[in-house]
Amino acid sequence: MTRVSLQIITLAALAAALPGPRSAVAASPLAACQDTVSDAAIRLGGAAERKLGACLMRGIECLVGDPAAREACCVQAAEGCGGDFDKLVKENRKFSARVGSRRCAAVPFADLASSVGLGFGDLAARCAALTPPGAAGDLASLTDCLRLLTLEETVCQLASAKLPRAAEGLACTGLESEFEAAAGLVPGECSDL
Repeated sequence: MTRVSLQIITLAALAAALPGPRSAVAASPLAACQDTVSDAAIRLGGAAERKLGACLMRGIECLVGDPAAREACCVQAAEGCGGDFDKLVKENRKFSARVGSRRCAAVPFADLASSVGLGFGDLAARCAALTPPGAAGDLASLTDCLRLLTLEETVCQLASAKLPRAAEGLACTGLESEFEAAAGLVPGECSDL
């Protein structure tokens, strides 16, 4: 073995033994919970944008395509959306499991809600404005509210900025109730952002 190879192996072993920057200071339970919520919301928002956006885009493609083929196109678009909705329902369950039963479950709810804690109590008015009205009075209701708010923001961002004909595309598929079951609302229900 050459001297350079020995030095590289020694440096690699030392680097592996040293604590990384994240492990040098243990995260507080509140910070760990906040990280969990943030990560779960990013995952759910991304999945919702991909799955719901794909379905809406199928309908929009029918609207801007050959008018003579529109009806058949809308039927075919609807068939493609079913799997997207099923996958999003699974992502909803994953979000609830991540937030409701992991690191946040180990933190007193008062600390999650408090303005000197994570401040989630400030979402009570937004939760109450959901249809149906939500709450933020315990971890389970807060988790559900956060899930619905994440979906609402994603759907409304799609409908207002990325796919302005989202409501029409959804109408083409005839899947408004299925979309609402998966996402909590339909594009036409978005208020101005």
